[in-house]
Amino acid sequence: MKKIFIVTMVMLIALPLLTGCFGVIIRDPIKANETGVIMHDGVSISSVVGAGRYGDSALYAKMATLDNSVRQIRWEGDDLWTKDKQPLDFVIIVNYHRTRDPEIIKELWGTYTHVFRDDRSLDDMVASRIPEAAKEMTVSDTLEGMLGIAEEGGRNKSQAFLFNELSGELLEFGVVLDNVTIDTITASDEYVAKLQEKANAQLQVELSQKLTLQYEEQINQEKAQTEISLEVARRNNLVAEEQAKVFEQSEEYLEIRKLELMGDIIGSNDKLIFLPSGTDLTMLFGETGNIIPVQ
Repeated sequence: MKKIFIVTMVMLIALPLLTGCFGVIIRDPIKANETGVIMHDGVSISSVVGAGRYGDSALYAKMATLDNSVRQIRWEGDDLWTKDKQPLDFVIIVNYHRTRDPEIIKELWGTYTHVFRDDRSLDDMVASRIPEAAKEMTVSDTLEGMLGIAEEGGRNKSQAFLFNELSGELLEFGVVLDNVTIDTITASDEYVAKLQEKANAQLQVELSQKLTLQYEEQINQEKAQTEISLEVARRNNLVAEEQAKVFEQSEEYLEIRKLELMGDIIGSNDKLIFLPSGTDLTMLFGETGNIIPVQ
């Protein structure tokens, strides 16, 4: 009986060693923000899995987890120069996460294991790529372009440049770039003063242009009013000319017009004195200067 027990125990110990099987090993489940890396032999990757619970029956089987949560770096850079030789400082915010692509993980696992497994190494690697990209970005544009003063440019253009520069390079290390934001652009005090002077000068130009337009509008209105007055006078003259032609052509109409005018002169007066042509009007006044009534 004792011998049978010993043989049984030896077989139970030897069987896993001979078959490489200890039974299914259940590990903690892979979370939604993680990727699982299963290594059947404990060294090379046999499969890359998503969220769930997994096990492996191999003797040396291992499972590693990669944190795919979005991470963020706030990078501050100084001593940068623009295309027009203007110094400036930057604050850049970069958001990124480890890739979930199985092929990329399998390809890079042995070379960049520290980047996949250690958050500090990942952050340091990403931060080390920002300065060169920021330098390339600043020398490709003027300060006015980056500040959005120029017709084309602004932060959107600069951010797109940084994203394109960084995304491809980071993906070589198994890192996916989510977005790049330029939080702050700080120009030198001297340049800011020049920009203020330029803005004030531009404001004066705009005000002068508005005043000029107002004066032009006023002049145009006055010209229009003058043209209206001239047109009214011209038409009155035409009417007078036509009436004169009527008087020339019709003596009867002329006499009628004379009578109308005489009626206007008499008005409500009940007396009218007719004097012969050439009469000395001073004869009508007495010594006191009063008119001598006519009996």
